[in-house]
Amino acid sequence: MFSETRYALNGDLRVAYRASREGPRDIVFVSNWFFCCEALPELPSLQGWVEAMTSIGRLIFFDQPGTGVSDPVTAGALPTLEQWADSITAVLDDLGSREAVLLAGQGAFAPAALFAATHPSRTTALVVLEGYADSSGIADREAVLPTIRVPTLVVHHADDAILVPAMGRYVADHTPGAKYVELPGRNMYHFVEPGWRASFQEIHAFLTGHQADVADERVLATVLFTDIVDSTRRAAEMGDLDWHALLDAHDAVVRAQLSRFRGREVNTSGDGFLAMFDGPQRAIRCAMAIRDAVQALGIQVRAGLHTGECEVRGDDIGGIGVHIGARVSALAGPNDVLVSSTLRDLVIGSGLEFEDRGAHALKGVPGEWRLFAVASR
Repeated sequence: MFSETRYALNGDLRVAYRASREGPRDIVFVSNWFFCCEALPELPSLQGWVEAMTSIGRLIFFDQPGTGVSDPVTAGALPTLEQWADSITAVLDDLGSREAVLLAGQGAFAPAALFAATHPSRTTALVVLEGYADSSGIADREAVLPTIRVPTLVVHHADDAILVPAMGRYVADHTPGAKYVELPGRNMYHFVEPGWRASFQEIHAFLTGHQADVADERVLATVLFTDIVDSTRRAAEMGDLDWHALLDAHDAVVRAQLSRFRGREVNTSGDGFLAMFDGPQRAIRCAMAIRDAVQALGIQVRAGLHTGECEVRGDDIGGIGVHIGARVSALAGPNDVLVSSTLRDLVIGSGLEFEDRGAHALKGVPGEWRLFAVASR
């Protein structure tokens, strides 16, 4: 996704940088002293944010002198704030870029602010993530703020205990026309998991004028589907009042077992439940516990489980993993805890025993799937 490491000259110092493919705008990530343009863009924890940002422009990472793979500096000759701002000029010039959005990460607001104020014609916009301007021992940024005349967005987290929201509000209040957005949470670094999406959506809307269609988060999870056997017939025989009382008791049993085995209820419809787990063995044991517990109510359930990649959509989940779990559940019989071969393979050595139920075609899913029932004890 990114170029090989290149070098731009900032005076006598070489500044390392990497850029993604060209896009509708250039976006320079102004980093602090803890950055390496060769390593950080490749980290798995940054990939979601990086891919999202490159959808709206060419993303440019660089290392300030004395950091990352840029030229080292000697003790007693540390770069000045002006030199750090000049690094932005050097990188843009080397790329042949006329102007760019400056995206100032935590601890990097000072050089970004100085560049934006000094070079407004080369600054499309300034985005400040967890910024501050009143730290002692650092250049007097308060004097710079009123001279910034470019569109500015300040994004801060409400529960940041170190860089408290008042710091971000100060930046916005003293920068002409700046927009301040406060997000829930305490994620000081807006570009890592968890929670980068909310911050990205604000940036996207600010730069493009419309809301981003952010890709759903994808996670590996075990999904569990359960439902009551012969529920339609039982409801007709019992009548609405007694049937709803039984459903309430059933729901309480299921929720108690989900809590016991660290499952998360996703949704319930009629007499069925969909839940997800971060552990495959816990999911199976939860299904077994539900099956055994509801028998005291005079009912039977069937359960189907699968482990696969799921799309997290707020409180809901979707994707092929969920679809497969639903198809497995549809093939389960009374008191069955039926699992896919994928899930069975993940719990080998757990002490759980399985009965082979053969290969099946799952509607809407390519290929044949071997299914296994958890052996009753």
